[in-house]
Amino acid sequence: MRLQGVAGVLVVALIAWSGCAAEDAGMAVKSTGYSHQCDGDSDCGTGMVCHTTWPICIASEPTATGIAVTLTPSADGMATAHLDNIEVVATNQSHLVLPKTVHIKGRIRVENNVIEPSISATLVAVAMDPIIPGLHLRTQTTADDTGYDLALIAGVAYTVAITVQDTVRPVHRISMLHNASLNNVDIELPDFDAYPKITGRVFRLTDEWKQPVKGVHVTGKRTGDAQQCTTGLTDKLGAYVMYCPLTVGAYTIHLGPMQDGPIVPSFQAQWPDKDQLVIDGDRELPDILIPHDGVTLTANIRVQDPDGNPVSSVPVTVTQTLSDSDYCQNALFRAVGVSDADGMVQVDVSTGPHRVTAVPHPTSGWAIATVDNALLGPDDVYSLTLTPKVVLTGTVVSHKGTLQAGARVATRLEWTNPDTGIATQQEYTTKTGLKGQFSLPVDTGSHQITVTPPHPAALPRWTSPSALTIDKTGASLAIELPFPILMEGTIRTPQGKTAGLVAVRAYDTVNGTHALANTTSDQDGHYHLILPSPESTGL
Repeated sequence: MRLQGVAGVLVVALIAWSGCAAEDAGMAVKSTGYSHQCDGDSDCGTGMVCHTTWPICIASEPTATGIAVTLTPSADGMATAHLDNIEVVATNQSHLVLPKTVHIKGRIRVENNVIEPSISATLVAVAMDPIIPGLHLRTQTTADDTGYDLALIAGVAYTVAITVQDTVRPVHRISMLHNASLNNVDIELPDFDAYPKITGRVFRLTDEWKQPVKGVHVTGKRTGDAQQCTTGLTDKLGAYVMYCPLTVGAYTIHLGPMQDGPIVPSFQAQWPDKDQLVIDGDRELPDILIPHDGVTLTANIRVQDPDGNPVSSVPVTVTQTLSDSDYCQNALFRAVGVSDADGMVQVDVSTGPHRVTAVPHPTSGWAIATVDNALLGPDDVYSLTLTPKVVLTGTVVSHKGTLQAGARVATRLEWTNPDTGIATQQEYTTKTGLKGQFSLPVDTGSHQITVTPPHPAALPRWTSPSALTIDKTGASLAIELPFPILMEGTIRTPQGKTAGLVAVRAYDTVNGTHALANTTSDQDGHYHLILPSPESTGL
């Protein structure tokens, strides 16, 4: 399978330097250090020219469009910003102007609280309308007894979530849109008694009676958005208290175990006639019934290789799903552990069949292993045998066919837990050898592959045009990097001053949001990026 570079809509992320490294391994692009590639255009080949400042070969007519730019806050208080419709012009000069930042200052106060003029809180502002798909325009600050200072982009509408440090108050949300900096913008939170107080009790359902359950979490989630009640913890009578946002709406009620608490499933509460409850004020909820008798056992699991030798330091998750009933939906028991030096894992689980999943570290040679309907018992040791990962091999060459040594090859596998539905990413990395070859053990599944050439090569990063399915036989690739296109210019403030030490990143958003390159502007605001040329795309 032979693949060439893919370049579509590009997103450039500008991250204001804050004193710590912002470079990804293998992605660094600096203002100096390129290998000497040419002394004139004749050294570069068709469609390429020799850059007049750096002796590198680049595309002669850059035409990249659809570039968007983001800037994160810098030490001087500039707000995170997103810009779009930036074009890499034929002169290779793409000057960037940071948008206007406004500072909104004030105090966080509580209604009827005359003792504290301002309370401690965290403010997180997220733009209501995304400019770049998949990227959130976001900024945050904290408030103390002197107030808050929130940096925003002028003219952008934000939703601001205010979380008070005491954690017993629901998150409070307001809207903000300002074109100029303002002082004395005080935010008044409702009196605590104004929030709907929700009470109830939790019982374990047995054949003969209802037993109160202490030490489980209960919370409410409003359907249709991210608003959530506080989390209540049951006492010895099974009683809990939680407080919900002022916004009236239908809520689902969720129960889950706490660390070192009783063995109970996590689930969405269900009642015979409803699975949602409207919360518009103080309310006592119907009893929540745990559909489990509480009988548990300690399971012993041994993680081993095909020869029966123990494998240590492997995370193991044991799950068991329960059928929906009049009392619960999506009930799931979950226990986790890590194998010790003898490969042993001990977890407390419910009776019945379980799914056992081992997820070795991506650098390990062992593959993810899942066993369904495993019967675990206290008197037996269940053996979970791992198998080796499959191997992805290949070579990396430039657009001129030159073998690329030291290129970083990375694959990302999105793995979804079949019980929880939670998706996680596994990343596997290696570097090419002297002849541009690589060999990388990976898990089977659908992989997104990227190649980042070493900095001196002045070549663009490559991302697979689509996900590659790797089965138990492995896969082999011949990867050809695209033509390099140079994006360079100067970053300036709204007042026209140069903005130095701004970290710049480029992303491809056609096939998801994938990083293409990054750099840091120099003291005079100059920056440059090596991006893939649209003319060299295709399979």
